[in-house]
This record gives sequence, C-alpha cells and structure tokens, in this order.
Amino acid sequence: MLKITVRLWGDEYERLFYKSMNEKKIEDGLLTITTESGKVYVGYVNRISKPLINQQIEIIPYMSGYREDETKVLHLTTFYFDILEYFIENGQKEKIDDEMGIILPKDKIVSASRFSLEVFNMFSIQNMPKKKNKQKNK
Repeated sequence: MLKITVRLWGDEYERLFYKSMNEKKIEDGLLTITTESGKVYVGYVNRISKPLINQQIEIIPYMSGYREDETKVLHLTTFYFDILEYFIENGQKEKIDDEMGIILPKDKIVSASRFSLEVFNMFSIQNMPKKKNKQKNK
C-alpha cells in the first residue's frame, strides 16, 4: 500500500527514501541527509510517513557531522558503527530502532542523496590541501 501511495503521490524525496528503505543491502540504502541547520546524517531510512500526511522520516545513523557554512564541505565527526555492532552482537536489535532512531521532519531537510563511501573518499582526497614542494638550493 505504501509503495503505491509513494508512487502516485510522493515527491522526489519520498521516492528516494522509499527506495533506500527497501534496498536488500544496508550499504546500498545509505543516504546523506542535510538539514537546514547544517547537520548531516549518513544512515538508512527506517520509516517514512505516508505522502500528504505528517511528513517525516526516521533514520538510523551510521555517521553524522556538519557542512561548513561557506564551502558546504562535509565533515563527518560522529561514527555509530561500534554501537550498532554491539546491539546486533548482543541480540538487542530492537534497541537500534528504539534508542538510535532519529526522526526528521521533511520540511527541515535541505538535501538528500545516496551515499557511497568510495565516492566520499575520492572527494575527500581531491579536496585535501596540496603540499607545496620546496626545493632547497645547495
């Protein structure tokens, strides 16, 4: 039912969230979500609301950080891998939803896109300051 509702009445965000939520492998469903405050979450969508109703999503974060005000460069500062792994290894998967889920109102989301660690790393390397090679005169 939600699939049909999203297809008929959902906007681009809702279609992206729905697709992400239904990927078979979690890493294929990871999204980068930037909020109007500049906070950024990289995670997977756990729940979405029906289009045209209380529009919000719940994500389970893998990483979070912020975008610089002027350059919009992404800085990831918090990593949730160890906590997620702990809950899974100790048979406490329900705690992931109950204690780590973050609800975001759709109207506070500035951008959303798929996340690829490989692509992120390529951009990070590309944006690193270049060291100047200084030749010493002998």
